[in-house]
Amino acid sequence: MNNIIDLSFPVTGTDLPADQNYRLYAALCQKLPQLHQMEGLAIVTIAGIPDKQGKITLTRGSRLRMRLPVEAIAQVYSLTGQTLNLGGSTLQLGNPELQTLQPANSLKARLIVIKGYTEPVAFLNAAQRQLQALGIQADIGIPANERSTMVRTEWTGFRNYYGGGIVPPFTSTSQRLGKTSNFNEGRG
Repeated sequence: MNNIIDLSFPVTGTDLPADQNYRLYAALCQKLPQLHQMEGLAIVTIAGIPDKQGKITLTRGSRLRMRLPVEAIAQVYSLTGQTLNLGGSTLQLGNPELQTLQPANSLKARLIVIKGYTEPVAFLNAAQRQLQALGIQADIGIPANERSTMVRTEWTGFRNYYGGGIVPPFTSTSQRLGKTSNFNEGRG
């Protein structure tokens, strides 16, 4: 993974649809059509404060994060300063920060689904097999209060464009509020 990096664009605007993944991908591809064919691209949902009515309010910590091959940095960097329209909401992309991937002791994902595995035990066994195939040793689990929530993503594939496939480092609330800077900053 040495040839993979994260670009983190600060965003300005007021609000966005909470269910923004496809709209975000479409708006980005409208500005940079090459994204359609970019191997290794993953786009993370922009975080904000949910209003419980289908929108999120953007914050100072809201970021557009894109994981991509190092070779694509110059191409994707051209999105700097662009204005995107997502279903009537607009946002402007600032100057991105380049972030190298760093090992993390703990990871937490809001949603993960492995196609065909909807029961917790079968899902965990399938996830463990996939991690082992990648050479990753890990203890995995589903928090008791989230066992009924099974989410859909695949470790690789087109769903990465729609906000899936990236599992950011787990941080405490105080870390997310600015006491550290990492991939999870601004997510809430």
